Amino acid sequence: MHSVALAAPDDFDGWRAAARALVIAGIAPERVSWSSPADPPALLAGPPPPEAPEDAPAPRVPRGFPDLAALAIRHRDPQRFALLHRLLHRLQAERGLLEVASDPDVARAEAMARA
Repeated sequence: MHSVALAAPDDFDGWRAAARALVIAGIAPERVSWSSPADPPALLAGPPPPEAPEDAPAPRVPRGFPDLAALAIRHRDPQRFALLHRLLHRLQAERGLLEVASDPDVARAEAMARA
């Protein structure tokens, strides 16, 4: 299990860098624990994710995903980082995922972005 400690509860840039490295390294979302200063300290933190190589291609996402993620990350749900990482991971194989409004992850992220 890898641990990612973000600098702030709405640290989009930190989340994006860590999620990018995790996707490039092929680390599944369920193997990552996310936290921010707003969360209680973890008793057993795992190692941080590996750094993404400078020349590694960025994960591909639809045009609307960065905006959706930037809004949803402001939500107070403690699972928001994991949800967005899961969406990013899934988008690598499911290019049209964000168009599936009935998908539970998409619906939850959209609701967080609207809140």
